[in-house]
Amino acid sequence: MLDFIYEQINSCTSPEEIYICIINLGKQAQKLDEIHKTNQNQVSGCQSQVWLISKEQDDRIYFYGDSDSLLVRGLVFITTNFFSGKIYSEIQNTEPIFVSELRLEDYLTAGRVNGLHQVIKKIRSI
Repeated sequence: MLDFIYEQINSCTSPEEIYICIINLGKQAQKLDEIHKTNQNQVSGCQSQVWLISKEQDDRIYFYGDSDSLLVRGLVFITTNFFSGKIYSEIQNTEPIFVSELRLEDYLTAGRVNGLHQVIKKIRSI
């Protein structure tokens, strides 16, 4: 899935296309059930409401997220796909290179970039 995400975003030729691509990823992302949208699962420091949950399987951790904003849901989808399937130590030691590789900081507002980093921080704390 991560290869698909890279392919989609890297094929964009303008900031508007990148926003549309991220929003479309948000539309494709599976929503969390309402039962998971709790204060405990909420990511603080985001402009929009964001929730994250994790599931462990065979010593690997998989992340799932949701947001009330399609753009942010798309960013959460990218982030959870980047970190999912890794073991705990990999999650702690892997730099979120997708942010620079996809040039997200070039296209997002400072508030959205801060929120993205809060999502990464929450993933590492789970």
